[in-house]
Amino acid sequence: MIPSEVLKLIENNNRENIYCVYPVAPDEIIGKLISALSNCVGGLIIFGVQDNGKKLRVKGYKFNVDIDSIKEKLSDNVKLTFLDLPHKTEILKYISIEKSENVVFYNGAPYKIDDNKNVTELYIKKVFLSYSHKDTCIADLVDERLNFIGKGRLVITRDKRTLEYKSDIEKFMQTVSAHDYMISIISDSYLKSQGCMYEVSELMRNRAFNDKLLTIILSQSDESFYSTDKKPEQVEADVYSLNRFKYIKYWEAEKEKVNKLNLEITDLALKQGLVDEIKQINVISMNVAELIEIFKKSLGKDFTEINQNAFSDLLSILLS
Repeated sequence: MIPSEVLKLIENNNRENIYCVYPVAPDEIIGKLISALSNCVGGLIIFGVQDNGKKLRVKGYKFNVDIDSIKEKLSDNVKLTFLDLPHKTEILKYISIEKSENVVFYNGAPYKIDDNKNVTELYIKKVFLSYSHKDTCIADLVDERLNFIGKGRLVITRDKRTLEYKSDIEKFMQTVSAHDYMISIISDSYLKSQGCMYEVSELMRNRAFNDKLLTIILSQSDESFYSTDKKPEQVEADVYSLNRFKYIKYWEAEKEKVNKLNLEITDLALKQGLVDEIKQINVISMNVAELIEIFKKSLGKDFTEINQNAFSDLLSILLS
């Protein structure tokens, strides 16, 4: 914004996205404010003007702002200009800050403007991406898009980045409840996957389950995202028709299978691994009917529609 426009805003007592500094402010306060404005809608910091809560009063610029020192602690993606503001009686200066597409940090932390125009630290949300490995192509696209748009504001957790060789996968899945959101890519493979269904069953233990769970319900139209050699026999998650009950039958059969094995194996040393299997499948079997109904009622969009809408539905929730 050019100086003449800034002076007119002061004369008209326009206080929207304008922050006044008088008589002085430390570099840290200015740096945090620049980060906050960059991460919100942009704005102006005017030096030498007093804001008493009702009116802007020109007082004069009384100290030196070390803008170079402040910029050293700001992210490289910050966009600002620091200029003189010619006034008929007083010396004034201002910083004009543009809204940034990616998060701007000051001294390693991001900031925002809250509803009361206070500068507060921007909370970085943790998102758990739950999917069947047969749907990795969809998960990769979701992961890539959310990391690009939500850079600095979202941390995406998925097993291929977090699990190390011989990691305790059960402990890893229990961390699901510590995330702000869980995005489940629901496919036929997902609904028959022990790992996926156990993950979402773990999330059910959290009281805020319905608020945390976001679903992408795959349909036949999503088959175009799979390579021919890696496409599962069925991609669509059939949760809207009577066929949804086949998944309940599937887990009842799995439960019977492991219970039968448990009776057949008498050596306790050999049964150690089977005990964990039984535990997980019992948890799934106990929750599967409720989960299917939740997926059915969620009216989650398929990936094709979400992709066409540039992920706006997910981002409106994740970045709110």
